[in-house]
Amino acid sequence: MNIINSDMIKRAEKAVEELASQYSGWAADDIVKLRGLLSEAENDAATRDERLHDIYRIAHDMRGQGSTFGFPLVTRIAGLLCTYLKMPDEGDVAIDTVRAHIDALEKVIEHKATDEASAAAVEILSTLKSATDKLSA
Repeated sequence: MNIINSDMIKRAEKAVEELASQYSGWAADDIVKLRGLLSEAENDAATRDERLHDIYRIAHDMRGQGSTFGFPLVTRIAGLLCTYLKMPDEGDVAIDTVRAHIDALEKVIEHKATDEASAAAVEILSTLKSATDKLSA
């Protein structure tokens, strides 16, 4: 039976720290994928549902990774996007709402907004709220 000791915990924490230093690059790659999928969803009605499902899958992964790697705002925004994409369809999913979430994720990564109380974070969340409020009005 293996017993977890403090050395094992320290090694695991160091491994997570090393991965965290690479997270911004991974997240930026995911945002590029999200934008491509959104463009496809917008321009091809035949594959729209499939592309939105792909967007959901990437956002779901980002939601799980964000806080682990020091970006709680990524977790929060990606979670909001997942929630939006899971809502019962009353017509078409608003592409602009999905785009607003992707834009917010991009700004978080671009500004390295790791503190939810930072000026950049407050601005990003305010912009996202304004965008989604306009669309739901």
